[in-house]
Amino acid sequence: MNEEIPFPEVSIDVAVTGNENFVFVKELKEVELDDKVSEAVVDYLMAAESSLQLIELGGSSTSTAIDNFEIELCGKMNATKELYSLDIQVPEISRSKAIYQSKKLFFKCKTFEKLRIRGIQSIEMYYQHGKMHKIVEERKFRWRFLKEDIS
Repeated sequence: MNEEIPFPEVSIDVAVTGNENFVFVKELKEVELDDKVSEAVVDYLMAAESSLQLIELGGSSTSTAIDNFEIELCGKMNATKELYSLDIQVPEISRSKAIYQSKKLFFKCKTFEKLRIRGIQSIEMYYQHGKMHKIVEERKFRWRFLKEDIS
């Protein structure tokens, strides 16, 4: 019987400075979520460290499971963005309504139910939040609404 790999305990003791070069930090600032930057950077770094430890324990099958987790999470984020885009018209893209919808989108994604990674015991929420920021960092998702996001 295959046992699930325990989710690692990690802590990152960093001064959250010099983070201006992260794409996800710029994205948060674009939608006026500057107050969420420090927490986002810590979640991002802790999730990266947890992923490394999980892959060390579980090898390539764990790496694949993490990739699948990120794909599922990105899909949920995109579906939620599509839903929130229904309340915006193209002329409102650069206005406060679009910023408001972007903030609602961010907070809705932060309240997603905890997803599972196949073969891993239950994750911590910082991991899921950190992976959201990784998805933004890799330019697979934007918090800001663009013309192509509007139906």
